[in-house]
Amino acid sequence: MAQGGGGPQEFVHHEPFSELLKVETEVRLAAAAAKFCQNPGCTRVGQGKSGLCIAHGGGRRCQMEACTKGAQGKTPFCSAHGGGKRCQSQGCPKTSRGATPFCSAHGGGKRCAKEGCSTAAVGSTPMCTAHGGGKRCTHVNEDAREDGVSDGKCTKSAQGASMLCSAHGGGRRCSKEGCKKSAQGKRLLCSAHGGGNRCTQEGCTKGAVGRTQYCIGHNGGTRCEFQGCDKSARGSTLFCKNHGGGRRCMHAGCTKSSKATTVFCISHGGNKRCAHQGCPKSAYKSAFCPSHGPMRADHGAPSSATTATNEGQPKMPIDAPFTNQQPVRTAASAVRFPVQPPPQLLQLLQSLAQSSPLMTPLGNGASVSGSTRLKCKASERLGARF
Repeated sequence: MAQGGGGPQEFVHHEPFSELLKVETEVRLAAAAAKFCQNPGCTRVGQGKSGLCIAHGGGRRCQMEACTKGAQGKTPFCSAHGGGKRCQSQGCPKTSRGATPFCSAHGGGKRCAKEGCSTAAVGSTPMCTAHGGGKRCTHVNEDAREDGVSDGKCTKSAQGASMLCSAHGGGRRCSKEGCKKSAQGKRLLCSAHGGGNRCTQEGCTKGAVGRTQYCIGHNGGTRCEFQGCDKSARGSTLFCKNHGGGRRCMHAGCTKSSKATTVFCISHGGNKRCAHQGCPKSAYKSAFCPSHGPMRADHGAPSSATTATNEGQPKMPIDAPFTNQQPVRTAASAVRFPVQPPPQLLQLLQSLAQSSPLMTPLGNGASVSGSTRLKCKASERLGARF
């Protein structure tokens, strides 16, 4: 207690400054935590009184029936149902991107940083899908890695919420039972089962290719740019397989096209291999090569068509004598019945068979040249007549 002119005074003990700072920091952290999404593991900012981010149901929702997406801007609808800012290009119903008044197709949003590319950048990357932007497929080709040709990583873009491209199982799949292909368009069907855009050629049921309205057979899709070639371009290239388009064999010095999902041509181990033990050949239309497939197992056996054609044809014994009666000749019996020899030769052979006990009559299926002795005597008798 200190003595002063006005009487005794008491000292006021204040809390240390560090304690006050600690309390204030805790209050601020609690306030900041309240702004984040309350969904476990989410680091986005919560919207409104819900305490959830837009992805987890926070904020204003789209007023369209059965739609659960967030409303965009000052509109009561999501982007898919007309909400938010729209593209200013005439006739375009899409949403404008970023601070620009246009959609991605009309130049809005971020563009690819690759020199000369005008395509929109994907996601948070500065590149388009063709130049490595967006999520990439995580599939690894172990065969290519073991051969040392490449690291085996797939360079395609991942589809949907998956981390795989369409070829390796990413994105929406066809709903047809037993089909593993990628779904096309708004329907959950692949192109082979009716999904996606169809060819507009009258009577054609195939799928339209690319941004065209026709299938490949009706000149749809990108065409080969080689002069005089009207075939379809392969992959992201501008040429057909014959002119260097599509995926090429990774073997050093090889210019052939790679087969199926492998990175090699058939000569260098690409495509499916024969399932027969120890066979290095390529499989053809089955799990086996032509040498070990079902066709090989039936080799040599008469086909059902041949058996049905020959059924009912007359069968003549080998030792039957020649006659002047011509058998009925058909396409199936043309090989079975030989050409009849001239009548003069028939009479000569019959007379020789009766006069010589060492000779026997020739059968209908036997050849005239089957007996050297008979042939020589027949030539001497006939002379210039035969």
